[in-house]
Amino acid sequence: MREERLRVLQMVAEGKVSPEEADKVLSAMESADRVDTFRAGPPPPPRPPIPPSPPAAMATAHYGIVPAAHRLKLVAERHDGSEVNVTWPLGKVKDLGGALPAWAREVLAKCEVDLNAFAGLELSTGLGEVLSVSSEVGDEVRISLEE
Repeated sequence: MREERLRVLQMVAEGKVSPEEADKVLSAMESADRVDTFRAGPPPPPRPPIPPSPPAAMATAHYGIVPAAHRLKLVAERHDGSEVNVTWPLGKVKDLGGALPAWAREVLAKCEVDLNAFAGLELSTGLGEVLSVSSEVGDEVRISLEE
């Protein structure tokens, strides 16, 4: 920058530029020098690292977040020891009834449980066991919601 100023002063001495024009040029050069100094200021401080997301169970406990249920889990145990364990997408729960054995459907019907009622729960409820029913002979059906 110093060489450029000397060159402007040299042009004034040679009569190529008037002192007034040289003053304008030198002022403009100073302004540009100040802008460059401002732009080249110290770098911004480093940003702190973003903490990792907590696991779903932790988020529920600490932040009051209710994870969305996406699957229905049905466990049916018959009094004679046979068992059915089914995990089904909530969006297709209407098709689940046909996949269950007759005795499990009977237990649900006796307890007036309609599986179709679970179809609208996908984004409106939390996780965990929502229903547990038993028949008088010891057949048991448990329904829970999972991510």
